[in-house]
Amino acid sequence: MNLEDEIESIKAVQQTLERFLDDMAEELESKAPGAGASLEHLRWVLSSGGKRIRPVLCLLGHRVGGGTSDERILRVAASIELLHTFAIIHDDLMDQTEERRGVPTLFHALGGESNDAARPTAILVGDIALVLSEILFSSSGFSADELTRARRHLDRMRLDAVAGQYLDISRSGIVDVDVDARRSIARLKTGTYSVEGPLLIGATLAGADDQVLSVLAAYGRAVGEAFQLNDDLLLLRDARASGKDPMSDVRMGRPLVLISEAALRSGQEDLEFLEKKWGDPNATPGDLERIREIVEISGAAEASRKLVADLVQGAKDALADLDLPKSSQGMALKALEGLPARIET
Repeated sequence: MNLEDEIESIKAVQQTLERFLDDMAEELESKAPGAGASLEHLRWVLSSGGKRIRPVLCLLGHRVGGGTSDERILRVAASIELLHTFAIIHDDLMDQTEERRGVPTLFHALGGESNDAARPTAILVGDIALVLSEILFSSSGFSADELTRARRHLDRMRLDAVAGQYLDISRSGIVDVDVDARRSIARLKTGTYSVEGPLLIGATLAGADDQVLSVLAAYGRAVGEAFQLNDDLLLLRDARASGKDPMSDVRMGRPLVLISEAALRSGQEDLEFLEKKWGDPNATPGDLERIREIVEISGAAEASRKLVADLVQGAKDALADLDLPKSSQGMALKALEGLPARIET
């Protein structure tokens, strides 16, 4: 899948989503006038940007597994995007994030703290996205047996994401040196949910054999963790350049591998500063700059960049075990080989 194919795939997924939401809005309106308007907030979030990487990976997994693109797999890919939309709406509420993708998060677009209805509305819109994700997956058109086999990957994807988010919240504000524990959170939050799960769902629905599934799983785990670690490194970049507000990470004290590495490598004075300011709701932009200095000077940033590079290489090595002679499968495999290069630090 080259860039043009990827763009066309994203368009096809978007069109599938729009048709599905039109149908659901009509059904809701038929039940209770005004209920269909609840989907307009969901449409707004879906239209605010995003790479659609999870649907694209689902389609790539399907091709690598020997499948061909049709309406059924597009509906499954679109259902994964709805699952992601549920996750980011709730994630933004938990992290008190003001912006995502360069625009206000749904809570803030609804008026934030000045509107008593903003928080419950955002929660409900996230809930709607989750319910609709399941409806779209179940009504995709694949047989019951095919969906049952794919569902084990979907269930694990959802469970790992929630478990990872729980650990992320429960360990927020704690500066420790347990890098392995922090990496396990990253794998739960992103490895399965963002890369491995979508790939395996697509490949399973194509009837892929155990070798293909095993290789895609190894690749997905490595690339997923690399993406999460790279996302952590956005702490070092300006919000306007990265599309992510780094002050949210600081004030929430998210358990980043990057910060664990810094704590492990820092002297007493810098460690005490991290312990005081990481998770401080009143942290200032000046505190962020000092944290950035500590991360760089301690060598934590370089260690994280090296870990990302090692994971990317591991992902490439995993794909080397596959020999797919069919042209469509081979092209999809080439697309996966090129994906890690898009991880920018």
